[in-house]
Amino acid sequence: VPSLVAHSTIRYASWRQVIADVVGERLGIAASGLVPQTIGWVSLGVSIAAYEQWLAHDDAELSDLLDQGF
Repeated sequence: VPSLVAHSTIRYASWRQVIADVVGERLGIAASGLVPQTIGWVSLGVSIAAYEQWLAHDDAELSDLLDQGF
């Protein structure tokens, strides 16, 4: 559904920015820099991959999959 995809895109951007803000603060660099932004994107990717695995396997635990991915 296009409206759901659009909403997810906005949510994902906000989520990635929160991660980048934390990383930037911890490293003492701008959140807009390559490293914080990369970590934000990678974190989102790991989370989505874990979620997809969780959906595909009835016996999987999402928290375990997230732990493995990260």
